[in-house]
Amino acid sequence: MQLWLQGPQSLEALGELAARFAAGLAAGEPPPPAPPLRLGEFTALQLAVSSQPALWRCPLIALSDNVTLLREFLLDEAPGSLMAGLRQRRLAGDVALNWLYQDRHLGWLALVFASDRPEEVDRQITHWLQALQQTTPEQQQHYYQLSRRRFQALSPLDQLRQRAFGFAPGAPPAGFADFCAALQVAPSVSLACQTVSPGEPVATQGFSLPLSRWRRRPESDPALAFAFYPQAAGDLVAKCPEKAAPLLHLPSQGDPPRLLLRPPFYCSPDQAEGLARGEQLRPLLAALRHAGGHGEWHLFDGSWQLTLQLPEPGRRPEAILQAILRQLALPVASLTPPPESIAIRYLMAQLSERLGTSGHQKGWLAAPGRRQRRRCAVDSASAEPDYRPG
Repeated sequence: MQLWLQGPQSLEALGELAARFAAGLAAGEPPPPAPPLRLGEFTALQLAVSSQPALWRCPLIALSDNVTLLREFLLDEAPGSLMAGLRQRRLAGDVALNWLYQDRHLGWLALVFASDRPEEVDRQITHWLQALQQTTPEQQQHYYQLSRRRFQALSPLDQLRQRAFGFAPGAPPAGFADFCAALQVAPSVSLACQTVSPGEPVATQGFSLPLSRWRRRPESDPALAFAFYPQAAGDLVAKCPEKAAPLLHLPSQGDPPRLLLRPPFYCSPDQAEGLARGEQLRPLLAALRHAGGHGEWHLFDGSWQLTLQLPEPGRRPEAILQAILRQLALPVASLTPPPESIAIRYLMAQLSERLGTSGHQKGWLAAPGRRQRRRCAVDSASAEPDYRPG
């Protein structure tokens, strides 16, 4: 058994708490170490599934703090990132990074992509790892700081879980290019979960699985054009709005400045349109995060709402903010929401739509929140500058 403690106390105080807890446990002997995990050089398998196709790429690597930095590059959704490019080509929807196994020296890592085109995704992963080898120390430090921000935003319990089983930030980046090069040649297993006709089941580890060798189809899609931050906003150009209006300010003592945007009362988009709007905003909100801010498009009290946390003074991402406002003014094609297996959640999601008005009003309600009242300019073509309490 291994005990993990985290809290505001000093290391000495935490050590005393651990010793006091362990004093009540019976003495024992540490178990013998497990035999080391061994893999062949490369193994490619295919699993027949009825839904949720995916690609698992699982290298066996030496444990390193660079894994957390790799995860931050992987989860990035800003323009130029791997996920932004895969979504633009409709090759993958989501990604996750998980540990399958760890001992004192080695770790079996799993890069999991929700995709029904595993050959194309696997090829782009290789190109992406090659591009990561060319990142500068400044870029690596930038993503390292983003990983620390991601970790600090977690609850204390989730932070403890990340320290024990996940990807808590460790030492600053060192030898990241060599780490990415080693990742490409490490022994690995690739698993393509595809909606294909199942063949003869294979008995393994007590399970009977429709497993077979993955025979990859040749692919010749061009490599994605990767770009890493910090960098300029690219083709985003900030223009001063023609009209400016005072906005209602919501007090938020001690909190960073924020801008709240939501549709008129009782005119919120339905779930399908809200999900589609979130997909369009995703890369721009990720770019805002690189500029020091934060954005979230989410349901709040039955209404879709965009919360923008503005960067610290001196960092001015006006081009990104105005691109977000312009995106809100564009129409979106509705997405099919995923099926809800819990009845009460489905009913609660339907409640706000049933209470909404049938007519659709144009524009957005806006309100900044910070300590002092100030005059804010809002692009009048994208958002209505008035906020009318209902």
